[in-house]
Amino acid sequence: MNPLHYTLLSVAIFTVYLVFVVSRYGLLASFSDSYYKLPDRWKFLFYFTLLGTAIPLMIATSHWLMFLAGIAICYTGAAAGFKDDPITKSVHFAGVFIGFPLAMLYLCLIGLWIPVAFTTAMSIAYWFIDRETRILFIEVLCYYTIIFSLLLTQII
Repeated sequence: MNPLHYTLLSVAIFTVYLVFVVSRYGLLASFSDSYYKLPDRWKFLFYFTLLGTAIPLMIATSHWLMFLAGIAICYTGAAAGFKDDPITKSVHFAGVFIGFPLAMLYLCLIGLWIPVAFTTAMSIAYWFIDRETRILFIEVLCYYTIIFSLLLTQII
């Protein structure tokens, strides 16, 4: 498989899970809250989705920053039950607050600072607009900014 295939696999897994969760449970406060909405027999889907989106991007880019970002997102998935335990919560949020910024830094280093600036501005603006779904919006916006920026570099 070439890098484009890995990137498309990542976007497919993320999008299918996101559509499934939103269609079944509506807009949630955050992507991670979907773990608590899933029945016990389906909770593995949250973990699978984060691994299935992060690992292909780590392979597609072959860059140490994206490797670290991917590992951080995998930790987020591994610590899915962030509401149940303070240590799990710390690991979960550390994964998010390390993973997304590292991926955005990678985009800046390869010259794609405009999508990062746009995402940052939109995230700040949305933070003040909608208190209930702002985290979900920012998470999804960050992911799709990363993925579409990577797709752009692989297609052009």
